[in-house]
Amino acid sequence: IEKTASDTGLPMEGVEFSLYTEDGQFLEKLVTDENGYAVTSREYPLGEKLLLREVKTNEGYALGEERIVMITKVQEHQDEKVMQTEKIVNFRLSEISIEKICGDGTNRPMDDVTFELWKKGDEGRSDELLLTGKTDKDGKLSFLVGEGEYYLMEADVGHWTSFRVLEEPIRVTCGKEGKVHHFVVEDEMTKTVTEKRSAGNGELLGNCGISVRDSSGNVLSFLWSEEKKGYILCEEGTEGATTVLYTSNEKDT
Repeated sequence: IEKTASDTGLPMEGVEFSLYTEDGQFLEKLVTDENGYAVTSREYPLGEKLLLREVKTNEGYALGEERIVMITKVQEHQDEKVMQTEKIVNFRLSEISIEKICGDGTNRPMDDVTFELWKKGDEGRSDELLLTGKTDKDGKLSFLVGEGEYYLMEADVGHWTSFRVLEEPIRVTCGKEGKVHHFVVEDEMTKTVTEKRSAGNGELLGNCGISVRDSSGNVLSFLWSEEKKGYILCEEGTEGATTVLYTSNEKDT
């Protein structure tokens, strides 16, 4: 085996391979040296088919695809051994990078926000959850992936309870050559939607109001609707705020 990196063309040391018969029986383990070479411990007969599987590579690189090697011809002689060389190139992993900020105009970094990395399934297969991670103190998080179609889902905002979880997936397609895919993600402020119904018949009621108070009882906002639809959309709240519903006679309900 002759192993090189796609981006530098340099040999890759310490890459591990497993060699199997065509029907899956393990034959031997191979590890590349400082020159990127690994040699089988014995010769294999002409015409035999072998399965070569890369099991470990250098950090930041994707594993090469497994391949069927057929012993077809002698390409060179070395130390009285007949050699057939398989040239294998490793591609760099792509990086999916997230920068999470507050959507209230301050652009503060949001730490401890949980994201899930999913890989889109091939035709007929379900999508696969690959990794879960949290943003750091600078609001940043990254994943290293190989070639394929992926999407990110925001799962939890952590202690940022005055912000809404992003519901739409962030989709990205990564090719063989590793690239950085950077996304700046803003979370909007949490909003309160009130639905007022009659306890008697369950019908929606109009002419209702709501207030939003802080932990000290101070009213942060108060909205009143005289429409008959029975819905009110409150303005953005404050972390830790309490929403109180009012009837038309101003008694808490």
